This record gives sequence, structure tokens and C-alpha cells, in this order.
Amino acid sequence: MSKVRFIIPDDVRDIVALSDIKRTQYATYQPLFWNKAQDGVERQTAYFLHLLNEPNMIMLCHYTANTLNGFIIASVAPAPPVYDIGGLNCMVDDFCVRDETLWSSVGQQLLDEAMRHARSKGAVQVVVVTGHHHKQKRDFLQNAGLSLASEWYTSAIPDELK
Repeated sequence: MSKVRFIIPDDVRDIVALSDIKRTQYATYQPLFWNKAQDGVERQTAYFLHLLNEPNMIMLCHYTANTLNGFIIASVAPAPPVYDIGGLNCMVDDFCVRDETLWSSVGQQLLDEAMRHARSKGAVQVVVVTGHHHKQKRDFLQNAGLSLASEWYTSAIPDELK
């Protein structure tokens, strides 16, 4: 049986492994921004274990038997003070599925459950971060009713500008 549930410490190893695969894929599109630290797996493991104890975090996963199908990590906090959204903001920065075909099923379940928990904490808006190149995830987010709000552009700063 598979379902969405809260992440527990024993899940973190699988979640970091999936995240590392996705980070490697993202690095092929933008190698500077997504450049992996040599000890990135260890750092991310410690960071995710730390987040499990933070009350503003929503950390969910989806397993079938012993196979991780996906996860979502969101934080609920006030929007920047220059914006009046009428409540708190739910920011999703880490959101992965094992296979691109799982966005409409597992991805939707994870997003819906994260938004349910965020709403119960006072959130009125969800913001999901994704790489521009990640077409399947972008299509899923648009089909789920989210709209593009911002784009980030990045580049190395040339040495001659020192």
C-alpha cells in the first residue's frame, strides 16, 4: 500500500539519495548554480534531520513498499513584509519524484497534502521552486493550478570585474 506520510529520520537517507540524483541532473543545465559540494550528501542529511524538529516545516514522503516514490519539503512563514497576501506563505524548495511519470499521481498527492497542512498552519499561498529546464515538473505545476510568478537568471561574475 502506498500513501503520503510524514518523513521520519529513517527516511532521510532515501530522500537525500533521490535529491542528489535530481541535483546531478540539474547541474547539467546550470553547472555553477547547481554545483554540488563534495560533502553535499552529508550536509544535506544533517540539514534534513535538523529540519524534522522545526515546527514550521512540512516534510512528507510517498513510499510503495520499500521504494521512495517522492517527497516534498515546505516551510510556512510570513511573506516578505512588502507583500500583503492575507496570511502566511508556504515555500516548497525540495520536491522530487522518482520518475517523471509520477508527477500527476505522486506529485499531486504530495502537493495536496503539503497544502492541506500549510493551510492548517495559516498559509494562504504556496510557492514552489523548480529549475526552468524541468519541463515535466513545470507542466505538472501549471496543470495543478500554479502560475509562473518569477524567473531567476544566473551567471558567473567575470574576473575582469574585480
